[in-house]
Amino acid sequence: NELGYGRTSTVEVCKRGAISRGALLHHYPTKEHLVIATVEYVFDKRFEEFHDLFSDLPPAAARRDQAIDLLWQIFSGPTFYVWLELLVAARTDPQLNAATAAMAQSFSERVFETQRTLFPDGDDRVVPEFVYKFTFAYLTGLAVDRIIPDAVPAEVMLGALKAVGEKMNT
Repeated sequence: NELGYGRTSTVEVCKRGAISRGALLHHYPTKEHLVIATVEYVFDKRFEEFHDLFSDLPPAAARRDQAIDLLWQIFSGPTFYVWLELLVAARTDPQLNAATAAMAQSFSERVFETQRTLFPDGDDRVVPEFVYKFTFAYLTGLAVDRIIPDAVPAEVMLGALKAVGEKMNT
């Protein structure tokens, strides 16, 4: 999260982890192996965040708005930006791309199942899978937009997303 993918080296990992280069190479013979293990760790950490936050949502009409707020906590936190770094690196690395694609698919399936559990009485006019994919794409774009100075405040954009959700229920 601090250095980004490009400046993360095995030497830096050894230094920060207080381990020898030999110990690191024993478990991760290449930077790619280390990064793939990192992808798996980040994926599990993101789902833990997702699951923990959503397990306490009350069964009320405001649940949708609360869900958006909770998702924004995930998308605006360090775990998301680590995931984003890995995705950008995976764009040009076939091995890393395959690993991130598999992790993203598994995460997506777990999120969709959680959505169906939390919102069993969804709007019949909307395909449930579309709702979470749209929301995730929107929040991803908003998180990326925050990197740029003078971006529209996140609160304004989150309010717009909530208004869209409200319109879908009317």
